[in-house]
Amino acid sequence: MNIYIITFSDDFSKNQKRIIEQVVSEELQKLLKIHTETDIEIKFKTFYVENKYHRFSCAADEPKKMWFKVNTFIEDMEEMIFKYLPSALAHEFHHMIRWNYTNEYHLAELCVMEGLAIHFAIETTQTQIPLFVKPISDELLCNLLSKIKEDLYDENFDHRLWQKGSEEFGIPKMFAYSYGFHLVAEYFKKHHEKKASDCFGTNCREFLPEYLLS
Repeated sequence: MNIYIITFSDDFSKNQKRIIEQVVSEELQKLLKIHTETDIEIKFKTFYVENKYHRFSCAADEPKKMWFKVNTFIEDMEEMIFKYLPSALAHEFHHMIRWNYTNEYHLAELCVMEGLAIHFAIETTQTQIPLFVKPISDELLCNLLSKIKEDLYDENFDHRLWQKGSEEFGIPKMFAYSYGFHLVAEYFKKHHEKKASDCFGTNCREFLPEYLLS
């Protein structure tokens, strides 16, 4: 399992590397008790982008690999790592494991995958619901329902619409994360014995409400 720590502003200082390695090591000890992975390697790389105000981003879009981009120029970089890296690592860890069980990718899977990862991060790090998770009003859901059903099982769907938002379709930014969080929350209300760490391989269809299936 490779963990890529990428700076897109300048190279890491020794202290920054030390802090990141410390946080990753401590958090992985917890995560590996839930799901075992071997051959773990942390790789530091430099990757330049134009947006120097970008602070922190992460992804796990395939099995066995996670990456994190960190802006080493920001003044509170060390504080940010201690605050955000544990939950980000847990979030992407769940993604990375789930990719081993996923053989289809469409809106249903995107929402459930993101929703499970958010719940998993809360479960393993005892953090609060992230600020980017917003309430889903009945009005918004009604307005988007036809588009949701259109993309629900379409593997050629544009995931950026549901992650980045779309003025054309009235989709709020990060809708897939918010909607996925609520779908998974509703599932756990009906299955009190379950938690996100039990659902690495649970089919996304199990989380969908009746109104999406009709």
